[in-house]
Amino acid sequence: MLQERGYVVKEGRALRATSRGRVLSAFLQQYFAQYVDYEFTSDLESQLDDVAGDLARLQCIHYITEHSHCIGN
Repeated sequence: MLQERGYVVKEGRALRATSRGRVLSAFLQQYFAQYVDYEFTSDLESQLDDVAGDLARLQCIHYITEHSHCIGN
């Protein structure tokens, strides 16, 4: 999807951000810093892995409960 929308181009096995991708990244960092923070996304991914492995319930993830009105039940 990132390639299709022109945010990155593939160079060998790597992806390189285009101008459009860099603008989007700056926008996200400016207005959604919490959600693009490495620690936040790493923690959320770990919690979702626990849900996938039946080690936790989705309702126990703070981010999900905090935003459940936006994503439904």
